[in-house]
Amino acid sequence: MKRRLSMALPLIFAFVLTLLPFGLLEYNQHQRNKVQHERAITRWEQTASNYLQLFRSVWSLESQINRRFFLLYKNLNRLQKADHLDAPVFMSEMRRCFPQQFMPEHIYAGLVDKTGRSVEMFSGDGYTTVKQRFFKRLLDALARPIGSYSSSELSSFNAMSRGAFGDILDFVLLRDYRAGKISSAVYEGRSRLIIWDSVKIASGQRVVYLMLFSPEVIDRVGSMQLAGRVLGQKYPAVSSVLVPISQADRKLKPVFDDFVSAEHRKTLMQCFGELKESGINRDKWFPPGKFVDYRGLRIMREFIDYAVPYEIWIMSREPLNKSQSEPFVSFVLRLFFYTAWILVFAKVLISGNPVGISLKAWLTLTFMVVGVLPLVVFYVAGLFHVDSSAYRREQEAIKDALQQLEEADTSGEVLLADYHSFCQRLESDPVWVAKMTEWNHKSWESAIGELPARFSAAGLRIDAAYVYPPDIASISSRVFIFPGSDYTEQRENATFEFYTTWIRKSYFNVAPQVMIGEEPELNMFKGRSGKEIMRYFLSNRGDIEFFDFSDEKYFIYQNFLLRDGVPKNWVFFRIGIARIFEQYLRESIANFQNVFSENIYAIAEIKASRSTMVLPAANSKDAMMMNQAAGHLIELAAVTKASSVEQNEDHLVVVYPCVRSGSFILANLVFFKNFRLRAFQQEMILSIIVILMAVPVFLISRLTAEYLVQPLLNVETGLKKIAAEDYSQKLSIQRDDELGQLSIAFDKMVDGIKERRNLGRFVSASLDQQVAIDETAEHKGMEGRFGAVLCSDIRSFTTLSEAHPVREIVLMLNEHLAAMSSCVKEHNGMVEQFVGDAVIAIFYGESLGEASENAVKAALAMIDRHHQINQQREGLGRFSYSFGVGIEVGYLLSGTIKAGTRREYLVVGDARVRAEALEACSKQGRNTRIMVSEKVFALTRGLYNYEKLSDSSEYELVGESV
Repeated sequence: MKRRLSMALPLIFAFVLTLLPFGLLEYNQHQRNKVQHERAITRWEQTASNYLQLFRSVWSLESQINRRFFLLYKNLNRLQKADHLDAPVFMSEMRRCFPQQFMPEHIYAGLVDKTGRSVEMFSGDGYTTVKQRFFKRLLDALARPIGSYSSSELSSFNAMSRGAFGDILDFVLLRDYRAGKISSAVYEGRSRLIIWDSVKIASGQRVVYLMLFSPEVIDRVGSMQLAGRVLGQKYPAVSSVLVPISQADRKLKPVFDDFVSAEHRKTLMQCFGELKESGINRDKWFPPGKFVDYRGLRIMREFIDYAVPYEIWIMSREPLNKSQSEPFVSFVLRLFFYTAWILVFAKVLISGNPVGISLKAWLTLTFMVVGVLPLVVFYVAGLFHVDSSAYRREQEAIKDALQQLEEADTSGEVLLADYHSFCQRLESDPVWVAKMTEWNHKSWESAIGELPARFSAAGLRIDAAYVYPPDIASISSRVFIFPGSDYTEQRENATFEFYTTWIRKSYFNVAPQVMIGEEPELNMFKGRSGKEIMRYFLSNRGDIEFFDFSDEKYFIYQNFLLRDGVPKNWVFFRIGIARIFEQYLRESIANFQNVFSENIYAIAEIKASRSTMVLPAANSKDAMMMNQAAGHLIELAAVTKASSVEQNEDHLVVVYPCVRSGSFILANLVFFKNFRLRAFQQEMILSIIVILMAVPVFLISRLTAEYLVQPLLNVETGLKKIAAEDYSQKLSIQRDDELGQLSIAFDKMVDGIKERRNLGRFVSASLDQQVAIDETAEHKGMEGRFGAVLCSDIRSFTTLSEAHPVREIVLMLNEHLAAMSSCVKEHNGMVEQFVGDAVIAIFYGESLGEASENAVKAALAMIDRHHQINQQREGLGRFSYSFGVGIEVGYLLSGTIKAGTRREYLVVGDARVRAEALEACSKQGRNTRIMVSEKVFALTRGLYNYEKLSDSSEYELVGESV
């Protein structure tokens, strides 16, 4: 089993090598899934934001009614020319658009006849018959063209309207400014919501209706539940809960919509319980307007309205943290990779045979993996960069798309500033003011006639000018209509007459001395004196003021002109915003289109909660694509006046109702396919680069493996020939690496085998074996033992060498070293080294005491033998000499070392160094000049007498103890 495991180790190494690039690819796939998950979360958050904005726009009863009428208009406009509208058809459309709880309390409707002055009332199921004659007369009046009323008729209709609906709803206000809008009224002593409008269908018929709703038809909670039910069908990924605010009555309970599952209800109830028990402010866990993950749910809480004791919690219907589905190709590759390696390991462990792959193949695979690994890292990093860049571009596109539309809308304020600045300059023109303060129509015509050209020169336009002199001027007011006005003459005159009372009342407030008679009343507003609206009107004198009356949206500039400190005229400029802002928005959008040519922009105009596309051109390809992608969002924005963002895999749509640039809706369609195409192209370029770089890696790996393996193959061939007693094979590889050294060693081995084979003819085998033993002795290493070191040295040897002939010195050395060596051997020591005239001897024993005693005995013997030698030399007339000895014990390392072809036995250790130092101190001796250390003294002091040197730790041997 051990053998099989050892065979599996190279496979484990190979598995790890191949696992690295595979793991990097898996990591890249994981990162891409993470980016896709973030995209999914972003799309859901956009959907949830749209849900919230629409909920805020449609939760109230008024908004629900507006939404239903929008659907009614849409259905009526779908009728074909051949379709005839009658009472049953109209009621059928009503019931299709209005749920039972939202049906009007009173429905009065009919078709306008060809004269346009009479209405043929509908009757039957669903229509109100009570007071039908009164409402027929009212509908007749509402259906008539503006300007077809006499003064007495208008007074009668005003009185009739105020009598039926209270002082707050005048007929002129109802007719001119409340068409298609919900108005509050008091009918039969109860509060009602009233709405009227007329719709012309494809068949040419024009239906006019007036409906009254009871505000109590549905409570606020029921209205919010209905809004949640409708929006839940439109947004299948979002559900909502109405949660009582913390200051609300504790008896109130959370109200779940129909799409919250039982499991999610339980989770939320646990959440509410935890918040209540912990006493933690819910703002800490769920900050308003922020998305929070709570137990797999994505939740956002937000304020609704001060009128309701609830807040809304928007949440996901399904957990958003589910892992992305794994691509099929990735699954197959993973399955193949692990299956292949499992089979390989199973084969080796079961059969006990290694994998039949050559070394060349193994090296090629290894080099390829090592070489490809950086490429894989580069490829993975590149893919991640491409994906993250594409995701970042998408997020920037989402941010920029809305920002562009907001910028286009906000830039409209520049236009208002231009108008204000122009009107201020006009009032500062003394010539023009002088003409306008003359109470003369010709003078007025001269001054007013200059206005179109002067406005046009400033890049502006004007629709009409109203001139109101004071009563004492004895000259009538005048309206001037300029070419291109968006009003008919009758409509312009009606607006002129509408402001006549305002200006007269303003004169009475500013300069009553120029007025005659009584101050008029503004009885169309709540409060008969109209003081509140008058204060507002006067405060905006000399400034641009925006007016929004249903389909009629314009801004005005009004101010009085002084002469001699007295108001001589009140000038009133009316500028219709539709065309000027349309042109301005067209220019802004055109600039964006030039910069972001891949996007599609649209401008839609709102009229009576209905939208009409003005850009792109009708029936164009861009218009068709915009209608398909954003048509429903534009229709919603026309009703709700709320912006929305919708995103899918293909495109992003941003719809933004203008706030400052009139009744327009801006839309931006951003296609992600351009981002995806760019990312795909970058991925392809990256893949091609990696493949092109991988080809030379493969070739280099193959050549490198062959370069390394070929010498081994030659060695294999040579060994086979040697086994066959053929010694002719030589590698002779000229390389400076290890394989070159292997070649040289192989060739030397072959030569050595040849020589030994030839030498075997002349020497015995035992000699050869001894040589082999000596050759292998060096592999034993250094041996450590405790022992004693004796070091002796001749005193003043250099002086002796200079004073006596060399021959005498050599004879003396030979005699001395031979005698000293003999003394060492006699006392179980061995001479380790001769260093010139010095002798290094080693003594081992069963203990340090025995080794020390042997060394001391040898030293005494050396001293005795030295005396004998000196006596003999003096008897022969030769020079005498002296020497010293040092002894130390300790731990020694001994063994054979090799320097080149030379071998030498060596003993090393601190004891040897210390012994040499002690021998050097022997010059200070006065007795035997045998110096020992404290250790030797301690081990032998009972056997020998010592004398300690002054101020040192050395001892001199004196002699044996008695």
